[in-house]
Order: sequence, then C-alpha cells, then structure tokens
Amino acid sequence: MLNKEEQNLIEYFEKTLSCQSDTECNVLYRDNDNGLFIKQKKEEKKNNIEEISLRNPVYNTEKGEIKFLYYLINKTDYCSDLFRIYEFESFNFNGDGYYKLVMRCENHKHNFNFFENDSYRINFSVKENENIDKNLQLYISVKRDFIYVKNIDKLNFDKFNDYATNALLAYGFINGELSILGKGYYFEYDNIENLKNGKFCGFRYSENMVSCYKNSLKLYHGNPKITENAFEKMINTMINNHLFFNAIFSILVSNKIPKGIESACLYATVLESLTEFFQEQDKKDKQDENLDDKDLIDSIKKEFKDIFNKHQKEFKNKDTRDTILNNINNNILRISNSKKLVKPFENLNIILTEEDKKIIKKRNPLLHGSFKYKSDEFKKQIDENLCLNLSLDLFCNALIYKYLFGRDTKIELKNDTYKIYREF
Repeated sequence: MLNKEEQNLIEYFEKTLSCQSDTECNVLYRDNDNGLFIKQKKEEKKNNIEEISLRNPVYNTEKGEIKFLYYLINKTDYCSDLFRIYEFESFNFNGDGYYKLVMRCENHKHNFNFFENDSYRINFSVKENENIDKNLQLYISVKRDFIYVKNIDKLNFDKFNDYATNALLAYGFINGELSILGKGYYFEYDNIENLKNGKFCGFRYSENMVSCYKNSLKLYHGNPKITENAFEKMINTMINNHLFFNAIFSILVSNKIPKGIESACLYATVLESLTEFFQEQDKKDKQDENLDDKDLIDSIKKEFKDIFNKHQKEFKNKDTRDTILNNINNNILRISNSKKLVKPFENLNIILTEEDKKIIKKRNPLLHGSFKYKSDEFKKQIDENLCLNLSLDLFCNALIYKYLFGRDTKIELKNDTYKIYREF
C-alpha cells in the first residue's frame, strides 16, 4: 500500500504528465516545445521564484489546487501570467537500496489462487558467479487500480528494475493479461522500516514503460492449475537466461501488433530463442549420456582426422579445408536443422501433426527474409498470415507451458478471439 504522501505524488503526476500537448488537464497545460505551464490568475502571480520552489506549498489556481514538491522542479521561469516548468528533476538512484515500483493498471483480475490478500512473495535466485547462487525476494501485489513491486533485500537500482520487469512480464504472461496505464513511479527508501511505512527519500518516474503485458493464449479453465512453483520457475528462468526472456518478451510484444508478416517473423524469432534454449538444456541433461560412447566417438574422430591429414595438402581452397576440419572437431554429433526444430517438442511430449511440422519448418524462411507466400492473391496471403501467426503462437506457448509444468502434464490452451482450443 501507499502512504498519503506517496499517493498525492502519484496523483499529481497522473493528472499532469498524462495529457497531450493540445489538451487541458486539471492543473497543467503541456506544450512539447516549451515545457509545462501552470496558468494562474494575475493577482496570484508571485514575484519571487523561490516562493514556489519550497517543499509542499499549496496554491489555489483557476485550474485547481496545486501542491509542489521542491525536488521535482528543476528549471522554471515566469512568462506573463504563466508559471513555466521546463524540466522536472529526477533522482539518479545509485548504490544498493530499497525500492518500490508502482504502476496504474486497468480492470485487473487475478487468475492465480495463491495470491494471499492480492500479494505474493517471489523467491528467486541469481548467479553471482559460476559456483554461487544468491537467493533474493521481491513482493508483487495488486491493490485497487495499482500494481506494486518492491524488494526486501538490498539491491542496486538497475538490478531491482531488471528483476521487477521480469516479474511483471512473467506475471502478465502466465496470468493472461496485465494492462498498465502509462508511467512507472519509483520510490527509494533508506531502510526496510521506511519501506514498510512509505517514508521515501527519493522519487523518479518513467514514461517508457511497457504498456500491456498480454498473452492471447490462456490456460483453458485453469488447466493445469497455476502453481507457485511454475510461477517462480518462470521468473527464475527469465532472470537467469536471456533466451527464455527474449522469447517471453517477444510473445507479449507480438500481441500488440497486427497479425501480418511482421508478427509472424517475430514469432519465428521466439521459436528460434526457445529452440536454442532447449538445446542448451538438452546438452546439460545429455552430458552424462555422451560419456557412455566417449571412447567410440573419440575413435571415430581420430579416424576422420587421419583421413583428413592424409589429404589436407591436396585442398586447393583453404576455406573448404578449414570447414571440414571444424566439422570433424565440433559438429560430428550435430543433429540436422529440421530435427533440431522438432526435438524440443519430442522431449516435452508435444505431439505434432505433419501439418504442424510444415508450419514449424517455415521458421528459417521467416527469419532470413526468404519466405514466399503460396498464392499471389492478397486475400489468400492475409489468410496465410493469420494461420502462421496463430499456429506459431500456439506452438511457442505449448513449449513454454510444458517446460513450466512438466512434460507429463496435460496442457489445454485457448484463444478466445479466434476460437482456438487445443490440448497438448
């Protein structure tokens, strides 16, 4: 929850900076070229600029009551009957501290049943080095029309912002939607007690927040049930693996753009990221298995090298020679690209039809700009775009949910907009 001063400060910014350049709001005018304007009656005009830069004075103007906080206003001057604000001061948070991110959300509904009193403590770990994991905690909560994320372990601000963003992305994806309205507000606190009491020592805002965390494919009737383990596994994986983070973020972005060739290409990058991610996981799982055949593999490599060494002076093209040597050393166990595409589905017990496999194999043409429509007719191209988008979205979500809940868990996915339902 927010204390009164935090609430007043957020309300002040909600009423002002959210307006467009040609629209009046309750207390400020905004002009993109000349900054922000507070219009006052002439008799209210102050002669000394310092009178307005004090903390917490309240001014009654024809636009309503205005409360100023001195550390927010950086550059100002008077022009006729206007008090002009050129720039708002923003604190640069440095060092370790306690922070809270607050954003307004709209028509929010929990699809989680383990949020107690609309609040949840997230346990996650980050690697400090190869051998040491650091266990940390964040709180995420929804109260009325606001969502909050705060840290209860001291963190560098940039890391807090990174972890909070990951938590919100994971929450929006697995919850189905989280509609954020505009800006993010950051509060800094000296200690854990002040964090609990809302006695902040620093404040900054950002207008560059992701506005919608939406996943169009929902778990149908909550099957499987969203668990704490699945939610925390998602956040942990996003924080510690950039490929998984890229996939989640790209799916959420793709839901904000029209279903055309651009969004199909974006889904193709999601599939690429997930394929590489699962290939990494597969390598970790298969390391011990490869040890069983290590002697045989080494023997085969040696035979290939002996043949290569016997003929290497005969090569006229150095690049060809180096490519063959590299393949002997590094790629002798490499699976084909088409097999690599479907292998994550096989490992996660996702059964694909032959038509599914054909669509998945269009990933590379979409990634490399060589995709060709089946027809030259525009209407048929639109239909093909829609089919590609919905299918790739479905396959990517199936991979993610199977990873979170386990290969033997039945997943039911539904897209309400296009009336799509499928079990995996």
